[in-house]
Amino acid sequence: MIVAFLGAIAGLGAFALLLHRLTINALLLFLGLAGGIAALNAGLGIGPSLVIALGSIALCFGLPLIMIRPGMPVAAQLGARTIFAIPAAAAAWSIAHGLVRPSAGSSLLAYAIAAIAAIAIGLRAWSSPDRPP
Repeated sequence: MIVAFLGAIAGLGAFALLLHRLTINALLLFLGLAGGIAALNAGLGIGPSLVIALGSIALCFGLPLIMIRPGMPVAAQLGARTIFAIPAAAAAWSIAHGLVRPSAGSSLLAYAIAAIAAIAIGLRAWSSPDRPP
């Protein structure tokens, strides 16, 4: 029984670490790709859609460089951190709410747990996106 309990805790921890790394490292890349696909479906054509997707992906890879570069203005660093953290917090809220909602006793409890997850992941993404956890 104890082994099963510890195994469940270890599995949940591994799942939480996977979700954390995906939201911080890969979410902005997928948002850039989704923007390019949406532009293609809107009828802009292949060229502008590629420009939108590649520009968004370049922005995603350039944000950590802006955040850790010495001598950058504080406003640019704070803006880059915010752009980096908002999608991570939104993804964490969505995932946590989707996992908790079926088993929570009330929707208020599910919203509270999802809000805690969003705050934790958002603050982690905002505070140190330049180094992996």
